[in-house]
Amino acid sequence: MKTRKKSLRIIKQLICLCMSVSLLLMCALPAAADDNDPFLPPGGADWNKLKDLMINDYAYGHGNTVTDETYLGKAAKKIATNDFWEANYTLNGWQTLDLSPYENGTLEFDAVGAVGGETFSVGFIDVVTERLVNGEFFKDNDQHPHQTAVTASIPLGENLTTEWKHYSLPLKDIFDVLAQQYHYQIVG
Repeated sequence: MKTRKKSLRIIKQLICLCMSVSLLLMCALPAAADDNDPFLPPGGADWNKLKDLMINDYAYGHGNTVTDETYLGKAAKKIATNDFWEANYTLNGWQTLDLSPYENGTLEFDAVGAVGGETFSVGFIDVVTERLVNGEFFKDNDQHPHQTAVTASIPLGENLTTEWKHYSLPLKDIFDVLAQQYHYQIVG
C-alpha cells in the first residue's frame, strides 16, 4: 500500500514537472503564424497591419497644369504653376474613408524642385454634403450652403532642391490642425 501511494506521488510529481516545463517552453519560444493556417483571421499573418493607401488620382486644381512625366528617372506628376496654385488628389476613389486608424501614420512622398527653393503645404480637404453640427445641418454662406469643406494643411517645412528627396510627414500634425481650427475630430 505504501509503495502504491509512493508510486502515485511520483507520477503526480512527474506530471507536474512535465506541465511546468511545457508551459515554460511555450512562453520562451515564440510561435510564428503560418500563412497557410486555416485558423488565421482574414488577411493572413499580417491581419492587424494597416494597408498603405496610395494617392495617385489627380482630382482638380487651379493655377496649374498637371501632367504625368518621367523626371530624373522617376515617374512623376509635373505641376506647372503660375503664381498661387492648388492641386488636389483623391484618396479611395472619391469614397468616404475613415482615417482614424492612421493617426500615428505618415504621409510619404518624393518631391523635387525645377530650380530649387520652391516650397508648398500639404494637407487634407474634407468636403461633405449636409454636415451635421450639434444635431442640425450646417449651412455656410457660399454658393453651396449645404456643402461644407474643412481644410487643414501644414507647410513642407523646407525648400525643395533640384534632387529628389523623400518626405515623411506625420499625419497627426495635420489632424491636430483640424482639431485646433475646426474642433473637428478625425480620431475616435
